[in-house]
Amino acid sequence: MRWSLILALVVACDGEPTPVDTDTGDTQDTEDTDTTIPVQWVDRTIETSTTLTDVYSGGGGAWVVGEDGKAWRLDNGQADTMETGVEADLLGLWGQGDGSSANLVAVGYAGSALRLVADDWVAFEDTTLGTTNFEDVDGTSTDLTAVSATGIYRFDGTSWTFEDNGANAHIRAVWVESGGNAWAVGDNGIVLRREAGVWSSVRGAPSGVDLRDVHGSGGDVYIVGNRGTLWHLSGGEFTDIETDTTLNLSGVWVSSLGNVFVVGNNGLAMKYDPDREPADSDSPVGGFDMLPTGTQSNLYAVYGSGEDNVWAVGNRGAVFRYTGSR
Repeated sequence: MRWSLILALVVACDGEPTPVDTDTGDTQDTEDTDTTIPVQWVDRTIETSTTLTDVYSGGGGAWVVGEDGKAWRLDNGQADTMETGVEADLLGLWGQGDGSSANLVAVGYAGSALRLVADDWVAFEDTTLGTTNFEDVDGTSTDLTAVSATGIYRFDGTSWTFEDNGANAHIRAVWVESGGNAWAVGDNGIVLRREAGVWSSVRGAPSGVDLRDVHGSGGDVYIVGNRGTLWHLSGGEFTDIETDTTLNLSGVWVSSLGNVFVVGNNGLAMKYDPDREPADSDSPVGGFDMLPTGTQSNLYAVYGSGEDNVWAVGNRGAVFRYTGSR
């Protein structure tokens, strides 16, 4: 508690201007997320003013990407800058494996599509991507899907192909299931499903709020968005899960155990257990554990290799790692 108090005093005395949410153009939300629960994350923040947009970890270390083509590798307690050869914002990161054998792909604005080869970022040779502003990527090394404001592209191991999705919407995130089926979400509550190679709109979404991320495990899909939106989709049915917050939620990751990690503005982080009854919860909302990060910076992405290795990134170099209850 003493350290939490010191941290609060430091934040209160900080003379820096309020950070800007680069996704929406708005300043940070003002909802108070302070709790009496001890900080649950290890602070691995990088000394940079760059907004970090996505993260991947396959084990102990992690890779992060952000604005202006910036990228870092975090390992053994330090952050090493990586040259990408691009200056456009990198918004999406997919990975597989760990250490020197890790396979990573990053996408971003101005048609940026890079893969990691022996610790070097190399641009895809395919030039059909043009100047598309990509926002996310997922899949496998030989079957990737990248989404953007203007459409969806799929990589078959050799080249990228444009996929007609039938929706005129800004698509912000994608999650690819095993077998190549996929989910994509975006502005105005758009939810798309790719099945047998064909994209179609999913009906029954609770509202038209802007959606920011999607992830799942097995037959359960979770979607987050603005104003505290958290949806669960299973068996074709949507459930609107009450999060007890109006903060924008930007990142979601579902563990193999089915628990859901969510991050958002003002350093918000929480874990949702779909199998726990509200009466059994010590947190303000049934089924949720609040996981204080100790920051008020907006967090934009979360990813883990297991529930004892979860990473979150956001404004001004914010990087946090969760290794389980502390």
